[in-house]
Amino acid sequence: GLELDQYKYVNSTARAVFDWRSRLGYAGSGGLYRVQFDDFRENDNDQYSYRSLEAEVVQLIPLLRANWVIALRGLSTITDIENTDAVPYFMLPALGGGKTLRGYPDFRFRDRNRLLMNAELRWTPARFLDMAVFYDTGKVTARKEDINFEDLEDSYGIGMRFIGLKGYAFRVEVAHSREHQARLLVSAGGAF
Repeated sequence: GLELDQYKYVNSTARAVFDWRSRLGYAGSGGLYRVQFDDFRENDNDQYSYRSLEAEVVQLIPLLRANWVIALRGLSTITDIENTDAVPYFMLPALGGGKTLRGYPDFRFRDRNRLLMNAELRWTPARFLDMAVFYDTGKVTARKEDINFEDLEDSYGIGMRFIGLKGYAFRVEVAHSREHQARLLVSAGGAF
C-alpha cells in the first residue's frame, strides 16, 4: 500500500463496551470489556479495503482499601479477516511505545494481528501520586492462526504517575527490554 500517495477510506464501526471502573480516568477497582468491529472501504482502490476485529479486557483488583491495585489488560486485534493482502502498512496493528510494549520504540513491531498483555502493581503513596511496577508482553503475527503464547516480546519497568482532577495528568516511566537497557518515557495520561 505504499505506492499510492493518498487514500480515501469510509470506516464503519460497531462497538460494544461495558465499563464499570469506579472512576473514569483514574480508578482503583472495576473493569472494562470492549469488542469492536471495523470495516475500512477504500473509495478509489478497493484492493486496499479490509476488516478488523479487536477485543480488550481491563481488570482492576483493589488490595488494602484500593491503596494497592493489581491492573491487568489483554488486547487482541485481528485484521484482514478474509485473508487477502489488503491492509496498508501504515494501518497495521502495532506494538511498542508508551501504551503497549513500553520497553520498545513506538510501532517497533507491526503486522496484521496482535496480542498484548499488560500487568501493573500500582501503589498510591499520596493523593496526587501513583507508583507502578509493570510487565508488558505481546507479539504480532502475519497469520491469525499464529496468535498464541509462544515467542512473545516483553518489557518491564517502574514508573510514577501524577494524578489530576480528571485522572492521570502525566507519567514518567523507565522500561527495560532485550533491545534497550533503560528507556525513559514521559507522556500524558495512563498506559491503560
